[in-house]
Amino acid sequence: MLIEFSVSNFRSFKNKVILSMVSKRNKELIEQTFDLNKNIKLLKSIVIYGSNSGGKSNLLTAFSYLEYLILKSFNSDGEKVIKNEYYLFDEKFKKIPTEFVIDFYQNNIYFRYSLSTLNKKVYYECLEVKEKNKKNIKLFERNQQKFNISKDFEFAQKYSEDVAEDVLLVSNIFRTENNYIKNFKEWFLKLEMLNYGDTFYEIFQNKVNIKKIKNDATYKKELLSFLKGADEEIIDLSFKTITHLDEEGNEEKEDVLFYSHKLENSQDKLLEVSIQKLSDGTQKILKLFDNLYSLKEKGGILFVDELDAKLHPLLVEKVVEYVQNHKNSQLIITLHNHYLLDNQKFRRDAIYFVKKINGTSKLKTLYDLKDKNGNRVRNDALYHKEYLDKKYDKYFENE
Repeated sequence: MLIEFSVSNFRSFKNKVILSMVSKRNKELIEQTFDLNKNIKLLKSIVIYGSNSGGKSNLLTAFSYLEYLILKSFNSDGEKVIKNEYYLFDEKFKKIPTEFVIDFYQNNIYFRYSLSTLNKKVYYECLEVKEKNKKNIKLFERNQQKFNISKDFEFAQKYSEDVAEDVLLVSNIFRTENNYIKNFKEWFLKLEMLNYGDTFYEIFQNKVNIKKIKNDATYKKELLSFLKGADEEIIDLSFKTITHLDEEGNEEKEDVLFYSHKLENSQDKLLEVSIQKLSDGTQKILKLFDNLYSLKEKGGILFVDELDAKLHPLLVEKVVEYVQNHKNSQLIITLHNHYLLDNQKFRRDAIYFVKKINGTSKLKTLYDLKDKNGNRVRNDALYHKEYLDKKYDKYFENE
């Protein structure tokens, strides 16, 4: 489970911003939270709003970039994976480290990982862990190429001696069987990033999971429920095996998915139609659902940039509700559609706004926004109306 993520000096984020899944103590929509322990409740999902070029996508990109550095910096085949992604509009920031801190919980272990980069090199790196009824342990701390390795992590000493200045130590020791490192890596491997703001993303997105539809009755039933949200006349899904020639002229068999649709003026007759005839939005649901179902089965976090692209607001709401119904899953989305900006759909601490002021992106929850007198936005306010009226822009200016 993600607890908190912060970043500074990255693209449009000049100063430190924090994306927190820790819920406030307000009692609204308590079913949208779950207990991490007796002291901390986590949010099941959050939604991020903001204007075009405000910084929403940059926030998700920061998370994706950190994931990429962690998983790929050692196995990059000579490619320099650390890039100069500093804030551009203040020249002194090219000489200041870009900083990331992430706190998460995996298999009863609390992790805090810190990373700073400068001039395409690791400037600082630190990994801390905490287990129930045990003291916090700083497994290692790195200042450029100087390492301080704890006694609980002595095996890492030999790996630190030959780690390159542009390679993360955690990435260098993924090949080991250390329990902390195995859990650390497993958490990042379960992250899913979907970017519907990228014009070409859907072209290369995974195909429809026909195998799951054929062999998992629950998968098929729940997928049909989503499809009916787009077109209530869709009755069933079926397959036809077709034979075609591959590039070398050999015969190749392939299962092709069809949907059954009611015929007008008929109670019994159905027409089988290729899924290629479905609308772009409905085809998006066919592919997106595979990520949702995997999230339900395996747990983890799903990030979706511009989830509402090509989707009706009610389908977007259905996606959010699907994730919120499962305790071991978290969803982080960016939207433009204001339909979910409602006190019956999201808690105030689960609604984030990104606002760019003088070239710098700032991030705040609806709960944390205050007027000039220090008053918060009321939980019975018309969030969508106040947002469209740009009332919250003034609240950013009250900092």
